[in-house]
Amino acid sequence: MAEPSFYDERSDRETVARLTLAIEQAYTKTGTLVWRAFLQGFVSALGAAIATVLLLLIAAYLFNALDGPALLQNFISSVSNTIVHSQEQALLQALPLK
Repeated sequence: MAEPSFYDERSDRETVARLTLAIEQAYTKTGTLVWRAFLQGFVSALGAAIATVLLLLIAAYLFNALDGPALLQNFISSVSNTIVHSQEQALLQALPLK
């Protein structure tokens, strides 16, 4: 950092001195630094959560607007039939035969 005597005008020296004092006051208090870090992390997490919710809402809207349920209906019924069939087979194998 430049020395205050580097500046020729008195107002420049006073400005640099005030700036130096403000920086020293801001960065020497541990509680203030911890509080700022906490707020920064909280706001960052809140922003990420809001962005995620907005993206999911937009995706759900587009899915419904583009008739997405009809596109997936065959796939879901196929998976469901496969699961039911495998469960039936497992149940039949588990039953004792007389």
